[in-house]
Amino acid sequence: MNKASPQTMTNDLIKKVSSYNLEHLPSEFEVKLLLRDAEKLKTVNPAEGWMLSGIIYSFSKDSGKSVAAFEKALALSTDQFNVVLNNYVWSLELLGQFDIVGDVLKKYVSDDDYDLISFAISVFMHYGLIDDAINYQKKLNRFNVKNSFEEHLNNLVELCSQLKIAHHVLHEIYLLS
Repeated sequence: MNKASPQTMTNDLIKKVSSYNLEHLPSEFEVKLLLRDAEKLKTVNPAEGWMLSGIIYSFSKDSGKSVAAFEKALALSTDQFNVVLNNYVWSLELLGQFDIVGDVLKKYVSDDDYDLISFAISVFMHYGLIDDAINYQKKLNRFNVKNSFEEHLNNLVELCSQLKIAHHVLHEIYLLS
């Protein structure tokens, strides 16, 4: 019997998981099948297996198991850390766990990873967490690379000043919308 390679197993499961979205979530039976495939994947590629388990649990709205799976995936991940973190944030959004997204980013975004810092800034801006975005923009400035966030952040700060509102109000407005 021919065994599938770890990459083939990963690609097949990613293809299955990618066929779902907010408008087309897997049934309870489909979730069980996907989790079975993720368990098999964990034996050959633990980090990707745990990451995909986290995504699958988010489809079934099991935030506890999803968060635990992503935490394991991040602990095991080396070469795909950014992908795992991106999927973790996306899954938290799917679960409606907007309040912990910032904490997850602060925990895992290091000061020496340009891509992750950029990702964190875009997420912080998306959620109206302007003070956090500004702090991460300062970290990004250390790379001496022109980026599009700084001008956008400056415009948001200026608009807040003109409207005489504090930055945190943007986050509160986001959570209400």
